[in-house]
Formats: sequence, structure tokens, C-alpha cells
Amino acid sequence: AHFVFPWYQALVPTTGGQPTPGWSLEDHMSFASSLSITKTILGSSTPQANVFFGNQALTVAMARLLNLSAASLRALYPKKFDFFCVVPLPYVSDAIAEAKYCLSDLGGAGITTMTNHEGLYLGNSALDGFWSYVNSRTDKPIVYVHPTTPYMKINGKFIEANPTLYIPGLVEFYFETARCYMDLSYSGTLTKYTNIRWIAAHVGGAFPAILDRMIKSLGPTMEASLKSIYNTRIFWDSAGPTYPNQVRGLRGYGIPDSQLVFGTDYPYAPAGSYAGAQAGFINDPDLNQAQVNAIFRNNTVALFGNKLNL
Repeated sequence: AHFVFPWYQALVPTTGGQPTPGWSLEDHMSFASSLSITKTILGSSTPQANVFFGNQALTVAMARLLNLSAASLRALYPKKFDFFCVVPLPYVSDAIAEAKYCLSDLGGAGITTMTNHEGLYLGNSALDGFWSYVNSRTDKPIVYVHPTTPYMKINGKFIEANPTLYIPGLVEFYFETARCYMDLSYSGTLTKYTNIRWIAAHVGGAFPAILDRMIKSLGPTMEASLKSIYNTRIFWDSAGPTYPNQVRGLRGYGIPDSQLVFGTDYPYAPAGSYAGAQAGFINDPDLNQAQVNAIFRNNTVALFGNKLNL
């Protein structure tokens, strides 16, 4: 789930083309109780720290402010909240410093990034130094990737690379996740950094629909390697109306239920949608009760281990 402090909502009045929702601790607690959620791992939604494009100092400051805000919630309610650390990519040295501080000093449960940061996708070689640091950590950090608006830098200016008439949150976010994981696959980032575990939002967005076409173009050796990674080091969260239909795209590739975890997107989804999305996997005819329990809780506990305050 996400959190939106009033100061952040004031800085980011729209998200993906829609009004940024309000959020309060009281509302979040009520929402969690209504779905029998006892622990929330908070992550900042887009644009995370990249509110001021091209401004390195403000991006670094935003990452620190978001992390301190999330850490304050965890400090107040350690049994209710953990959080993902925001990093000020594409500024690699600053992102390394913030990740180190947030993971080691603030006790973040993992790292959150966006699918692109100022137009740089996660497999871009300019970010290799950051992934090398993350991969070198003995705690094997978990990286949660959230979609964002696609951007391109042309003649020194950032432009929104949205080719349709519709707002990015309704169309491009799903393709952004696919674009990002294709980039991580093609670039070799997934195969190179073997200690990193990833969480793909919304059961991968459009990625399952093009997975076969992508990996079969790489030859049998790379196909086998990537399939192994998708089955063991990528976890796929359920946020949105992703069950029982969309998730079948993953199951069709043999991705085991152990890689499926629960997510909500709160408070960014329509208010009446959360219970229905949860019911989608609770009542999924392809799942038995043990599998439902695993997706709702046990798989997440196994993934994070002692990184969570349970």
C-alpha cells in the first residue's frame, strides 16, 4: 500500500493524470481492518522522489523526507507498518548513499524504484553502479518496482511519452511495467545481479502477455535462465483486479504460487474496488485455501523473513 502525507499531496496534486488521493493514518487503519490486513509495507507511489525533474539536490532531499516520513509511521506502529526505501535515482552515488542509510539506519524492509527515473529505465547501464551496490549487500535487498509515466529527454527537456489520448494511469502504467521488465531482461540486469529479488506490481501489468515472444527471441539458454529468474527471484503482487483472470497469464508460464504476493494500491484505486480485488483471489477457482493463505500472508513472510516486524 501507499502513503500520502498532506505535504506530498500538495507537491504532487495529480498522479498518472488523476487527482492524488488524500490519506490519513486513521483512514488507513480502518481500510486495513476492513480487509483483515494486520501488517502494511508502505511504498511511495509515483513520482516518488522525482518531483523536481533534473534537480539533483531536491530529488535527494525528497527521498530523505519520504523515508523519514515512512520510518516515523513504523516507529509509532511497529506491528502495523514496515516500509520500502525511496532512492534518488538517476543520481547513482546519492541513491547508494540513501539506500545505505535507509536500509541500515532506518531499518527499511526493502527498496522501491519506479519503472523509469527521468527517462532512464532500470536496465540502463548508467544505473549499473547502483545495482552493483544493492547486489553486494549481504541482506539481499528486495526491490519493489512501481510503474510511472514514461518520459523522454529531447533537446535537454523532459517530455511525457504518452502516445494515446488517455491519461497514463489508465493505459501506460501497465505497459510501463512490461517495458521495465523487458529492459531488465534484455539488458542482462536480472541475470547479472543474482542477489536481488524483485516485486512486480499488478502481477506484471502487460508483461505476461508478451513474455513468450520476448524470451523466445533470445535463444534456448537465455530463455531457460530468464524463466528460472521469473520463477524464483521475481514476486508478483496482486494489486488491482488481477485475479482470477490476469494472473492466469503468469500461471501459464509455470510461475509457481509461491511467487504470488498480496497488494492493494491503497489509496490510489477507486474506493469501492479493494474488497472486490481481494475477493477475486479468495474466490479464485484455481486456488485452494492453503494457496489463498499463502498469497495473502505466508509468501510475503517467507520473502521478507526477519526484515519485517511481526
